[in-house]
Amino acid sequence: MAFNIFCTVFVVSCADGLSRRVLGEHFSLGFAAQSAEGAFYCRDLLSSGSDDGAMVFIFKIMAVPFTLRFLLFGERPYVIEVGVFALSVALVIGAMFLASLDCAQVFYTAFVLPDVLLAVALVSLAGAVWSIYRHWV
Repeated sequence: MAFNIFCTVFVVSCADGLSRRVLGEHFSLGFAAQSAEGAFYCRDLLSSGSDDGAMVFIFKIMAVPFTLRFLLFGERPYVIEVGVFALSVALVIGAMFLASLDCAQVFYTAFVLPDVLLAVALVSLAGAVWSIYRHWV
């Protein structure tokens, strides 16, 4: 019973990361930073561009662990699956870190403005990490 809950949480969490890729460009205003006048959106920078497109694209990497877990639904996670998931999470976290070096304040954008899709994706990512840790260790 508990393992089926794990599988469901994991698949839903990875699917949410994919939905961030699909829906993010249409329903999100993009990353923002807090300023004295309120929210400053990174897309308004007059540089080579913002990181919004790259950040939305990086969530597409969650398709790999989603597919693996969907195909192996009901079975215990294999070492290779955990490795692929860890690599995917590391890439997503790395991309968010790089975006924060430029303009973005990820948690400000997700929870203060709020950008509901980004907030749900962050919570789901944490849920997937927790669920795989809980049943792997």
